[in-house]
Amino acid sequence: MTHRVRPAYACMATTDVVKAFVKNLTHNECRIEADYEIGTVQVFDGDAIVYRALQKGEGQPWIVSCFNSQRIQWDNTGDVFEQ
Repeated sequence: MTHRVRPAYACMATTDVVKAFVKNLTHNECRIEADYEIGTVQVFDGDAIVYRALQKGEGQPWIVSCFNSQRIQWDNTGDVFEQ
């Protein structure tokens, strides 16, 4: 049985918003795995995923999920803060 973690925050976003989130998380010393051409972004705090964005097609909005880690926490507006 796979343990699934419910996102702390989920939304639809434009490419510019996704890139802004990623830039903020880069400043928080997170590891980024991004391929904007195929439409996938994953951000890790250590081994824990804290941000995932998927784009179904070019020019389409991104489906974004934000997850809490021990250090990175999201509030219900999508803003991130460190513990």
